[in-house]
Amino acid sequence: MATPPLLVFTTAYEDHAVEAFALEAVDYLLKPYDEKRFKQALGRIRKRLADRSPTTAETLRTPASPFSLHRDRLLVDHGEKMVVLSPTSISYAVRVERLLEIHTEKEILQSKMTLQELEDKLREFPFFRTHRSYLVNLEHIREITPWFNGAYNLVLKDENQSRVPVSRSAAKRLFQLLGR
Repeated sequence: MATPPLLVFTTAYEDHAVEAFALEAVDYLLKPYDEKRFKQALGRIRKRLADRSPTTAETLRTPASPFSLHRDRLLVDHGEKMVVLSPTSISYAVRVERLLEIHTEKEILQSKMTLQELEDKLREFPFFRTHRSYLVNLEHIREITPWFNGAYNLVLKDENQSRVPVSRSAAKRLFQLLGR
């Protein structure tokens, strides 16, 4: 696994601690544990996350509030306004001249952000860069058809059955991601 989950075992049996750490557990909490011990475990998790990705660790440090940013929402500029999207509603994005077209299940938004900026914002979702100008949601793929010289086209699940090119260099990585 590229980024394995961080595990904290919580049990009333101390006999299994050796096994837990053999599985690379971050911590082992023996019940009943107190708030101080729980906070120590959280500290270890935060440290591991900080070693992986400072942005992930930062989200754990920020207290939850109804006004905090949610990972399941994306703010995109569209003309003179900002639109809130669910990342899962995005089928694909393509660079067209100086704008980024974001194709969702219901509409096409035009944004001034770069494809790389969008890709960074969608890092936690199943998006894949199929071509230097395209980013596609892997959950929206209907089929893959050969094109020419080792390149492919993705046919998406939208009503237009949109086609997205896959470069030769990206095809190999795509098939690995899809388990082939």
